[in-house]
Amino acid sequence: MKSPDSNENAVAGMENWIATLRVRNGYGGPSIGPDGDSLSYCGTAFDWRYEGFLDGCAALYRATGQADYLDRIERDLRAICSAQLLNGTFRNSWFDQNPYEGGMPYEPALLAAACRARTVLTESGRSAPAEFDRALELFVETRLLNELWNRLLHTFNDWLQSRFEYYTPHAVAAAIELLMDYADLTEDWPRLKPYVIGAADSLLTLQCSSGSLSGGIPLSNQRGSAFSPAMAARCAPALIKAADKTGQEKYRQAAVALADFVRRQAQPGGGFAFLVFNDRPVRQFPIITGAVADIVNSFERAGLLLPNDTEHLETFLAGKQMETGAFISAVGSADPSGRSALPDWRDILPCCGWQDKIYSFLARQHNGRQGTFQPAEVRRPVRVRGRCGEYIENENFMCILNRVGKTLYLWEKGSKWAGICLL
Repeated sequence: MKSPDSNENAVAGMENWIATLRVRNGYGGPSIGPDGDSLSYCGTAFDWRYEGFLDGCAALYRATGQADYLDRIERDLRAICSAQLLNGTFRNSWFDQNPYEGGMPYEPALLAAACRARTVLTESGRSAPAEFDRALELFVETRLLNELWNRLLHTFNDWLQSRFEYYTPHAVAAAIELLMDYADLTEDWPRLKPYVIGAADSLLTLQCSSGSLSGGIPLSNQRGSAFSPAMAARCAPALIKAADKTGQEKYRQAAVALADFVRRQAQPGGGFAFLVFNDRPVRQFPIITGAVADIVNSFERAGLLLPNDTEHLETFLAGKQMETGAFISAVGSADPSGRSALPDWRDILPCCGWQDKIYSFLARQHNGRQGTFQPAEVRRPVRVRGRCGEYIENENFMCILNRVGKTLYLWEKGSKWAGICLL
């Protein structure tokens, strides 16, 4: 990834792989997350996978000037609108819990990225799809403010109970980013300002002020909650935007301290620790490739990116792109030590909701020249249920075999459901 053309070739490879994941009106495929797997449902989903795809197309339009990237943005915005339900939520928006609607932080993160993409369209002289502005209003007014606002804690919940005393900072951060974009579009900042300030203050309430975790923001407001460097980093852009909009420098100071915390979790072999705790050893693995890219993307959006951040990610990504153009998903998914010679199948099987983060990063490094990539079939030995198996992927399917060649998983690309799912 250090040669002048390697980045452009990597982008070309990723675009080859992304094209094979197009299903009907969006992007499909299995989803693997830290909390679960959506392996049976592989149809179109409307979760945070659109972040990287929309941000990547915007970056590539700026780099190349090719109108095709604007066409893709417009197509995706229309697809997002077509997935909205009458209560403002979106079909299949829960990533590793699909097919369910109402996913957090996925829905506000999706729409915040869509707002950024909308700006790219209008700045290029194109009109944003009219249905997008209606969809945005429906989600913010009906779902976000009316149903998810917690009147007791003055922040946003993941669920519908207005007095439920549980919130997740990365979901709150996505809501803040979206709400401020919405305020700019509607010129309704005075009405929306109390929501932004309340939500931003709820992030600062949880931020550690001293000790080894100083600057960190935990996964939730529950006592004893773990700290995820990747999810914490997602709070930085919201805090910076809140500082810029309100003039309250405490939010900027919190974002800088947060970035310092995340950087301290960098691992010598690349990537960042998966979880850190107040009273337990660091859980280093799995190191999710897309999550590492997401940290750097978050720093870039917050204006906190340092050269070492980019170099760290480039080093980590080196050698991890596969023959189809996708990158391996993780390191150490089933081996806490990370020393296993045979990767777990979760380390290899790629999914949209993490690959998009890598695509976004690579797109921002693009120098405008056309890259080349010759796709080929992936055949990788993997560990399945503690034994040897094989992962196979080409433009037509994803497949996992056990040690005697029995098919444990088969998704024919373009299909809504996996044909075989025995994992």
